[in-house]
This record gives sequence, structure tokens and C-alpha cells, in this order.
Amino acid sequence: MKVREEIFEIDETLRRRQPHPRRGAPRRVARVVKEIAAPKVQLPVAAILTILLRRRRVRGALTPVTAAAIAFLVERASKRLVRRRRPPSYHGPELYESFPSGHTASTAALWLTLARLLERDGIVRPPFATAAAVVLIAFVGETRLLLDEHWPSDVLAGALLGTSAAGISEATLASR
Repeated sequence: MKVREEIFEIDETLRRRQPHPRRGAPRRVARVVKEIAAPKVQLPVAAILTILLRRRRVRGALTPVTAAAIAFLVERASKRLVRRRRPPSYHGPELYESFPSGHTASTAALWLTLARLLERDGIVRPPFATAAAVVLIAFVGETRLLLDEHWPSDVLAGALLGTSAAGISEATLASR
């Protein structure tokens, strides 16, 4: 498998402008968000939300877990195919698993899907749930950059992947 060593010029430019604090509150918050937004956490959360939505008899209750699963599977396959190196200050075990950001992808897939369900069924007035989901996705993406564990294009690709997974799961389950 070929390893991607090339870095887009815009990624490097944006990375240089991004703060990467070594300590303090922003770093501590980013570490907590990293743990909470991990795909291995988002999948069980999606399953729990699916159960709760089914109990409320919400149409399309399976879409959150479906979206999260799609995002997870495509993200893992993409990391294996692309093998892009993480930023230079990263020293973790997954050195060549930068593209795309799984944290951002799973967050986008789960929370955009949930927002759509809540707004569609009148549980939350549009566009408040979607706006909250977008803010959450941006926040998770920012923490990935702040910790210097991803390039900006990794985070953008993760957000696009998660958004696509949300749309695919909704379209698939709505056609039934």
C-alpha cells in the first residue's frame, strides 16, 4: 500500500496559522472532545438513540445508527487506501491514518441525521437542531486541528463524508 507523504500547500499554510497549545484549558477541552467524539463512542450512542427513537415511534428511527455505521465503514476503508501521514507533531500509533477525520465524520453522520429526524417530527423547530449539529461538527473538527492530529483537508473530508452518510441513510430508509 502506497503511503501519501505529499501535503497540500493549503493544509500546511492553514496548519501554521492554527494554534496548537501544549497545555491549558483549550487543550484539556480538546482532549475530552476527542474521547467523546471518537467513532467507537459515536456508534454505541447512535444505537442508544435508535432505541429511544423507536420507543417514541419516530419514523426512520434506524437512520442514526445506519448513518454512523456507513461513515465508520467508509472512513476505515479510506484510511486503509489513502494511508496519509498525520501532521509532524503527532506521535500516536495511527501515524498513517490521517485521511479522513473519523471523529468529524462520525459526528456529522450521527448528529445531522438526528437533527433531521427531530425537526421533521416537530420535536425541535427547524433550523435549531441542524444549526446545533453544524456547530458541534465544527467544534469537533476544530479540536482535531488544535491537537494537531489532522490536516484541515482531513477534517473537511470527514465532515463531507459524515454529511453524505447522513443523506444516504435517510434516503435509503425513506424509500422503504
